[in-house]
Amino acid sequence: MDVGSGLGRVVLHAARRPYRQIVGVEISPALVEVAKDNRAAYRGELACRDIRLVRADAAGFTFPRGDLVVYLYNPFGAQVLAPMLERLCADRRRDVALVYHTPVERATIDAHPAFELIADLGIGLIYVSHKELHGARRILGRA
Repeated sequence: MDVGSGLGRVVLHAARRPYRQIVGVEISPALVEVAKDNRAAYRGELACRDIRLVRADAAGFTFPRGDLVVYLYNPFGAQVLAPMLERLCADRRRDVALVYHTPVERATIDAHPAFELIADLGIGLIYVSHKELHGARRILGRA
């Protein structure tokens, strides 16, 4: 999942990997339309064919069931990030890996009890749901 997916570049990049489904969530109707055009024009190889581009507010978005890898390229402030994290953690049966590029609102995630920082890449951070550390590493391919 790419939350704050903008033009859909990360969605298309992720679709080159064999994920079951890729979802891009974007609040801007104009950016969702550009992302859909980019998807239609894309001629590269795709390992994932189930690509969804959704217009939604991240603070109120209902995440799909199952294990998730969620990517954020610093798309919004703490006022949206905090409720999004709560919704993301609502289903405690799943494993979540959260990849946060340019982590301006890092303190919001650091303060959340459900997430544990497992990697600082300099330009980004990787968190996992605290309850299922091993499973989140598995879905990232780092077993």
